[in-house]
Amino acid sequence: MLFGLDQMEAGMLLTKYCLVLSMLTHGSEQQKRFAKEELVLLEQELMKHLDPAAIKMAALTLDFTQEEMDLLEIAV
Repeated sequence: MLFGLDQMEAGMLLTKYCLVLSMLTHGSEQQKRFAKEELVLLEQELMKHLDPAAIKMAALTLDFTQEEMDLLEIAV
């Protein structure tokens, strides 16, 4: 769950995140370098608005292993 953002802001942030991931996957070398830098900034912004309990619930729903759950703890 995202908090502190209205629907438009959340939609734009998630759309930008998807576009950056596409650049990282399908872009030229220059676009991939840009996407890596942008991804760090987007993840920092997203973590400001993301409920840590939502991450854990999603991980449980997706049947993550304990190792994957431990990695999530480090990230959050």
